[in-house]
Amino acid sequence: MIGIPYVSQGLRYGTKAALSKTVIYPILLLVLYYSFVSIHDQPVMEGASLLLPYLMLFPVLALYHQAQNYKYVSWWDLIVLILFLWPVTLIELPEKSHLPLQGIGFDSVYRMVIILILVYAFVVVRRLQGVGFWVDPTWHKLWTTFWVWLLYIGFVVIIGMSMGIVTFEGFSIGSIPDFEKIVIRFFSIYLHTALFEELFFRGLLQNLLSKKIRQSSNPLLFWIVGSLIMLTLALATGVLMKDDLFWLPLIITLLVFICAYLFSNLFAGFRHHYLALAISSVLFGLVHFHAGSVVYVGFAILAGWAYGYVYWKTRNVFYAALIHALVNISPMLLGFELLK
Repeated sequence: MIGIPYVSQGLRYGTKAALSKTVIYPILLLVLYYSFVSIHDQPVMEGASLLLPYLMLFPVLALYHQAQNYKYVSWWDLIVLILFLWPVTLIELPEKSHLPLQGIGFDSVYRMVIILILVYAFVVVRRLQGVGFWVDPTWHKLWTTFWVWLLYIGFVVIIGMSMGIVTFEGFSIGSIPDFEKIVIRFFSIYLHTALFEELFFRGLLQNLLSKKIRQSSNPLLFWIVGSLIMLTLALATGVLMKDDLFWLPLIITLLVFICAYLFSNLFAGFRHHYLALAISSVLFGLVHFHAGSVVYVGFAILAGWAYGYVYWKTRNVFYAALIHALVNISPMLLGFELLK
């Protein structure tokens, strides 16, 4: 509920007037987290968990001391986001618990705490508009999510099968165990992976980039620098993964930027959206290099475009997370498999 406009607006009262009031929320989250792990006999204040107070307080304090011009996006906003997320991606605190779904559907309370502090720091303290972190069920937004998911999956299957990297294995979802497995897998992905990644890549990164590019006096510079950096990173990622298809991330990145440029000329009023969408999509795909497959990285770049488009059209992180979860369970749901 923290992302609902009237809730976040209510929480803002007094946060800029007194630092003591601003840090109540992160301290409360810390108390809840350490109480949770203590109840479940997990180590407290040991190892990586020692970083948690920093992770809870750093973005709040960094944005608390920012200038009062909330509508202007500065480079400091992006720096704070990166400095916060960088250590988050390096540590894992996989608590074992007696939560629902045998503790696997909510396998990281730490990840949920990170989501909540991100929303609090940027939506409440920073007052960033357009993050869209609240449940907003409408048929129109559901339909947008559904048809983009079908379009993406159709594209992956057609291109993948033609290249010999996707095969149809068949499926059987008629039995209760299979259906139950799919449902559990869906909610596990949605609440743990999808919501976290979509909040970061779409609700914050794509959102901040879009605003920053629109406010720039020289947006062409963003196109040139952004495309060159992303193309270089894509090539480096492919080469370092030592795969015969090392060129695939580079080609897909180039196609993404070409499409973004063409669309930005067709719809001139949305140029900042298309460039922000392209950059965040490529970054999203490249961080999936840990999967060990350049094919997976390439499809992840395209998936990032689909997720970012849904976020742009729905203005809601939860719908971006919905298509993210649908894509991730599609192999299980539809019976195909990525061979490489």
